[in-house]
Amino acid sequence: MTHPLYSLLAGAALKSVLILATAWIAAQAMRRRSAAARHLVWSAACAALLALPLLTLALPALRIPPAGSYLPDGVVFRAVALAVNAPASASSMHAIPGAATSTRVSGDWRLWAALTWGGGTAAALLHLMAAWMMMWRRRRVARPFTGSERVGGVDVLEAGSGSMPMAFGVLRPAVFLPVEAARWSEERRRVVLLHELAHIERGDVVTRLLARVGLAMYWWNPLMWVAWRETVKEQEKAADDLVLGAGTKASEYAGHLLEIARMARPAMGWAAIAMARPSQLEGRVRAILDGALPRSPMRGASAWIGGVLAVALVAPIAALQAQAEKAPPYEEAKQFLESELRSTASRAGETSVDYGLLLLKLGALEHRAGHFEEADAAYGRAASLLGERPQAAAALTPLGISAIGKKDLTGAFDLFERAERLDPTHAGLAVMWMGVVRQREKKAAEAGALFERALSLEAPGSPEESLIGHVYLRFLREQGRKEDAASLETRIAGLQKANARKAPERPSGVYRAGGAVKAPSLLKKVEPEYSPEARAAMLEGTTVLSVVIGTDGKARDGVVVRGLGLGLDEKALDAVSQWEFRPGTKDGTAVPVAATIEVNWRLL
Repeated sequence: MTHPLYSLLAGAALKSVLILATAWIAAQAMRRRSAAARHLVWSAACAALLALPLLTLALPALRIPPAGSYLPDGVVFRAVALAVNAPASASSMHAIPGAATSTRVSGDWRLWAALTWGGGTAAALLHLMAAWMMMWRRRRVARPFTGSERVGGVDVLEAGSGSMPMAFGVLRPAVFLPVEAARWSEERRRVVLLHELAHIERGDVVTRLLARVGLAMYWWNPLMWVAWRETVKEQEKAADDLVLGAGTKASEYAGHLLEIARMARPAMGWAAIAMARPSQLEGRVRAILDGALPRSPMRGASAWIGGVLAVALVAPIAALQAQAEKAPPYEEAKQFLESELRSTASRAGETSVDYGLLLLKLGALEHRAGHFEEADAAYGRAASLLGERPQAAAALTPLGISAIGKKDLTGAFDLFERAERLDPTHAGLAVMWMGVVRQREKKAAEAGALFERALSLEAPGSPEESLIGHVYLRFLREQGRKEDAASLETRIAGLQKANARKAPERPSGVYRAGGAVKAPSLLKKVEPEYSPEARAAMLEGTTVLSVVIGTDGKARDGVVVRGLGLGLDEKALDAVSQWEFRPGTKDGTAVPVAATIEVNWRLL
């Protein structure tokens, strides 16, 4: 199964690419607009990226409707599912590991990908926090700059020799000037202060911080690095435009900028806004000297409006992700059953038979989801409410299987015996499980007799007879009863042939390998894992699936042609749905191809 953390992050990753690509296209379309307008686009994109994971978790799902005989002459793929044949424990019944590791490895790389993403984000955020704390410490000990202690309500502080002029702070912003600024001309100090105060007036410290957090969250995405670079570039150009709008001569301003960049050391760009970065100078100077460029500012409210609009636009995208992650079939089914339980409780009471029947369904749902403790609780309560009614057997059997896992073989036998008594119509399976208990207790004679009786209780030719036969066959082989085993194996083969389903009629456009149609080739195989019930019963055999391998290399439209039961067929379908193929081709073009997949279940 896909790790939920990976699923959440994978969805956010896809949506982040869409958002950033849209921002890039919009920014390119606005090349002849002001730098402030382009900066608003990139800031809005960063705000949307930060809001995306939160909206994904918070928003309700946005509903979207989803986007079709054994084949001996088709291409056939095979897999072997192995498990250790050891007495089941309570923990192993609740998490049965297969001996093959492909499924586990597949899950692990997804988890490791999520952890790598999270680790990189954590490292970047720690770096940002350390830089921010260092700047706060510097602000606390810095002396006021002589002659310009406070301008426009903003503190002007003295920084170290050779440092870059910079703006810092959100609630209490400040401008840092190097010691050498005292020897600058009055005009140079004026334009430098105008530039840094422009950043503070525009709220650039906040938007730079948001962009940096976005970069920390999406550090692996090359488009995010483009967004960071463009945000910083347009931010500086927008501040330059405000300085020029205050009456500064373009050529003189460009000269001051170049001189400051030449003399000053790079500043802490993670936490503060430095005036001149050498890597950006060429583009900034060219923009400063281009008198044809628009320089209209976008102040305060415009930035906040842009951020709100960005979040509003990304909300539907996040809701689509929310549907995939927050409303899986299990959650929807559980919510429905819980609603039915509440309704039944108010109508008939929590001790009614109807309430017990709903608990049976809840137990089955929790069991399929792998929530075994919750399933046992629901089954136990259902069995208590249903009492001596035949329906109680449907709760007693899974409780007996769980008891095997807890090594309570006596309790398991009693549960199966009671299930046989209450529901004679399904007595064969209950007796089979009684035989499994005796087999685990090393009581071979009793186990053999119970298996024989279980076979006799089922309708001839039924799938239940085939299932019991497979369990009994392994027992006979363990006991060295070769002739009996050979006879039973022939009988099972006949049962499987009689019970085999015909492969579905494939729509036109689905091919079979052969001739001009080249068969698909397997690229990645996830080995199926044993179900808890099958491992408890020590069931072995083969599941045969009919699938269509699409042009995307995925197996779809899976149908069980020959099954075993006890959850193995579902495990086979789940594993095969994760396989990856190189698609089949016809005349060099990828086409969907019908195929057969055999999964052989074996205990070591």
